Amino acid sequence: LRRFLDRLIVQLVRSIVMYEVGREFSKDMMIWNHRRYEESPKLCASDGELHKFRRYCRQFYPSSAGTACDIADGEEGTAADSRT
Repeated sequence: LRRFLDRLIVQLVRSIVMYEVGREFSKDMMIWNHRRYEESPKLCASDGELHKFRRYCRQFYPSSAGTACDIADGEEGTAADSRT
């Protein structure tokens, strides 16, 4: 009986966890599907030192490259690049 109850509890917990993971993933998908690039997004106090991290990361991207969203959508380069 003890083994049966242990298995039942494990299955119940597994089901609850998987349900919650699926529910949270669905919420994330809504955000991912509606993302957009903003050159200078507004930050709030809870973002902490995110602006310093972004400034640090800029050094790894060439200045003539398109935005991350442009590249992900298959449009490399920026409007400035198309003038040359």
